[in-house]
Amino acid sequence: MRLLLVVCSALALLACGSKGAPPGSPKGDPVTTLPIAPPVATPGERMAYKLTLKGVDLGTFSLVVGELVDLDGTQTVVVQAQAKSGGFASLVANIDDRFTSWVDVKTGRPRRFEVFEHADRKGKDKDHVVVDFAARSTEGIPVQYGLNDEPMKTLVQPVTQKDVWDYNAFLLAIRGWEGTQGSTTTLEVFRSRYVWRITITLG
Repeated sequence: MRLLLVVCSALALLACGSKGAPPGSPKGDPVTTLPIAPPVATPGERMAYKLTLKGVDLGTFSLVVGELVDLDGTQTVVVQAQAKSGGFASLVANIDDRFTSWVDVKTGRPRRFEVFEHADRKGKDKDHVVVDFAARSTEGIPVQYGLNDEPMKTLVQPVTQKDVWDYNAFLLAIRGWEGTQGSTTTLEVFRSRYVWRITITLG
C-alpha cells in the first residue's frame, strides 16, 4: 500500500509539470474540482515508472490504457495499473497489486474501480474490491469487498465532494489540468475500499 501511495504521489508531481522549484505557499486560486473533460489517454498507451531510493530498487508502477467499453450504457475507457515491489523492498513487503478503472470518455470521471491487492505485507491473501461510482446515493458510494474467493460483502463509503475519484482516473485528470501556477485543489480519491483526501498544487 505504501509503495503505491509513494509512486502515485511522484506521478502526480510529474503529471502536474513540477520543475523542482523551491517550496513555498500556493499563490494561485483554489479549485473546487478538476475540469469536466475527456480523459487524457489514448487506447494502447503504456507508461512504466521505476521507483528507486538512493540507487536502491524498490519497485515499479505501470499504467496501461485499454479499449473503449460500454458500461451500463456509458462509453468508458478501461485503464489498468499495477504496483509491484522489487529488489530490497520485496524482502519487506510482497506487493503485486492491480487496479482497473472504467473512466467516462466524456467527463473523465470514474464509473467503476476494481482492485486486487495483498491483504498484508508478506501474506498471499488477496483483497478483491469493486467500487461502483455509478450507483452513488445520498449516503455514499457502494463498495463490494472480499478476501480471496469468499462471498463479497457490501459497505457504503461516505463521501463529501461532488466529484470522487479513483487513483487511475485521478492520474489521468491531473495530466490534463491546466491553470494558474500555484492553484490548489483538494480531492477525495479511492485506493481500494478506502477514501483518501488529497491536496495537490499545480507547479
